[in-house]
Amino acid sequence: MIIYNLICGKNHIFEGWFKNSETMNEQLKKGGIACPACNNRNIKVKPSFATKITGNNEKNSVEPQKDKANLLQFYKTVQNIIEKNFEDVGPKFADQALMMHWEDIEKKNIRGTTTKEEEKELYEAKVPFIKLKLPKFDA
Repeated sequence: MIIYNLICGKNHIFEGWFKNSETMNEQLKKGGIACPACNNRNIKVKPSFATKITGNNEKNSVEPQKDKANLLQFYKTVQNIIEKNFEDVGPKFADQALMMHWEDIEKKNIRGTTTKEEEKELYEAKVPFIKLKLPKFDA
């Protein structure tokens, strides 16, 4: 059994459980999968780290598709790239991003924290930003 994250044309995300990827692809082609929230049949696979369930009739076990060590290494690599290439402005992120957006200060790569209200303000001002939650690793 393979579990995929799926997304409909109205951006609802849900899981689909399939015997194999061929079965899923056949159902997608035939329009045999509908969003449980809105019944939309414009379905695509949402990229994720899928889980494969295997086993016999007596007992099932869950095996990660991706090796955990590779996933941890990926997170560490992303964290290192961000730390090396983005200035940490802490809680001043929204102010700095807005000033760069309105060209009051020179543009540069920054990282920091925001409140929900600040995120809303950035979104309304059409300031491009990405919110990431990465695990913390010891140095």
